[in-house]
Amino acid sequence: MPCSNNLIWDIRKRTVGSNEINNFTRSNYLGRKEFVQRLKLEATLDVHQGSVNTICWNDTGEYILSGSDDEKLVITNPYSRKVKASITSWHQSNIFSAKFMPQTNDSMIVSAAADGKIFLTNVERGSNTDPVLQYHCHNGATYEILTVPTDPHSFLSCGEDGTIRWFDVRVSPGCWQTNCKKDILIDCRRAVTSMSISPVESFYLAAGCSDSSVRIYDRRMLGTIATGCQTGSGVAGMCVRFVPRHLANKSCRVTSLAYSRDGRQVLASYTSEYLYLFDPKDDRGRELKGPSQETKDEEPPQKRLRLRGDWSDTGPLSRPESERGRDGESRPGVSLMQRMSDMLSRWFEDASVAQNSGGPRPQPRPRVGPVQGSRLHQEAVGPGDPGEHVMLLEADQHVVNCLQPHPYEPLLATSGIDSNIKIWSPLEETPSFNRILAEEVVTRNELMLEETRNTITVPASFMLRMLAQLNHSIRADSEDNEEEEIAF
Repeated sequence: MPCSNNLIWDIRKRTVGSNEINNFTRSNYLGRKEFVQRLKLEATLDVHQGSVNTICWNDTGEYILSGSDDEKLVITNPYSRKVKASITSWHQSNIFSAKFMPQTNDSMIVSAAADGKIFLTNVERGSNTDPVLQYHCHNGATYEILTVPTDPHSFLSCGEDGTIRWFDVRVSPGCWQTNCKKDILIDCRRAVTSMSISPVESFYLAAGCSDSSVRIYDRRMLGTIATGCQTGSGVAGMCVRFVPRHLANKSCRVTSLAYSRDGRQVLASYTSEYLYLFDPKDDRGRELKGPSQETKDEEPPQKRLRLRGDWSDTGPLSRPESERGRDGESRPGVSLMQRMSDMLSRWFEDASVAQNSGGPRPQPRPRVGPVQGSRLHQEAVGPGDPGEHVMLLEADQHVVNCLQPHPYEPLLATSGIDSNIKIWSPLEETPSFNRILAEEVVTRNELMLEETRNTITVPASFMLRMLAQLNHSIRADSEDNEEEEIAF
């Protein structure tokens, strides 16, 4: 068997297309610390004009499919850097998930977006054609699409409406009815934000919900109205439910789920939280990194405001509040944002006091969403067995949205707010890892994570209302001061 002891030689020979070389590379280098610590940015694919929220490789690893805030689907060859197809989708909002349908020679794409719609698109029809099939069933954003290996006819979806739906295009060739019930596989009654299928036993489905739980279902025990064997309940077919102990009574969204290759472990990440690893057959999860167990006698944390779409306090140059201003640094608008945050904290405090004292209930307020994106602004990559920190790569100027390993080569594709896709290869001549810098970043992220937990992301309309209220308060204070001066 032709082989080489030189990792760089093996990687660069991938264009030869030899299965023997591919198998040798995979068996000898994937998951090894040496491979991870040689990772280097090989290419940047500037194929979008908005944040890239989803990327995936095709089965052969020849192409990358990506979806973006620019509402486009793009298929790119990362080796030649050429775009095979750029599709202006019919989505009317941010594309959150896109997958190649199995066994369709990469000609069929299924995609989902914040508009709640799911489209099945034929790539061979061109860039501006109508979707082959449309599904408008979800009530609210659709977060993720899952395809089933070896099945070219069906796919799964999950969304803000709390449902996991199973669409079989042979049974349900499209649906335009919002909140339709016929394709619901599971109703979790909580927003379902992430899913993963076991690579070993594809009938096991992991689902992450907004109630801090990760649930494992056996799809063989489930069905839909369309298939004639409806179950629908969030309890039916559930094998195990995992919730980190300190999140049991909180609503913390699961942002990503991934099975290990042998299907024996599931890795979960949470909004403004840590990573958790657990056994699908055991509901006692092992924390890869958890909050400090020390009890501190501190005042309740103050709420902070953040404008939706504002990434100015993220990225490699961002610092926690405790480090800002040491050298006289300050960001424009910090004072105003702080005053608005103080006002929001007072609202929460007044509402809490009124409720606890039996007083009148607070008036309804504009709905505010969770903090958008992760504050872990640099990409840390490590071996699967997901606990020693062995590498740190700056993969985005603000937030990393996706990391996808190549199906068999030692390559990584990442995307985020930067509006591009980055390809990482083990091209460094010698392994390198700046442990001191990594420890500094981890410590900084710990502090910023605590701040993020008390940050509320709000839309521009809510911010305008608060500005008006703040302006009214300033005028009232000014009038009071004038009256005092006259009286004096």
